[in-house]
Amino acid sequence: MNIYGTSHQQKRDALKPTVDAGNGICAETICLEERDGRTRWIKPGTQWHLAHDPTDPSRTTYLGPAHARCNTSEGATRGNRATNKHERRWTL
Repeated sequence: MNIYGTSHQQKRDALKPTVDAGNGICAETICLEERDGRTRWIKPGTQWHLAHDPTDPSRTTYLGPAHARCNTSEGATRGNRATNKHERRWTL
């Protein structure tokens, strides 16, 4: 099931031959693969996502292909930041 719609899927489909040919480079600002001593290269046959530009509130601008792990982490970080806007003060 595709939750992003036709336009998103068309953009991803357009990048698929590039990634499948071994020319995909992770577009996330923080690439967890690179951080862990590997490279930004997306190995053909591995899962990858089409990364959204986090500065675009409409979520219609894309950065490019990204490792699934990197994209999922970035989205979770952004979502947690939005959810936890209020400082928590504990009464002890």
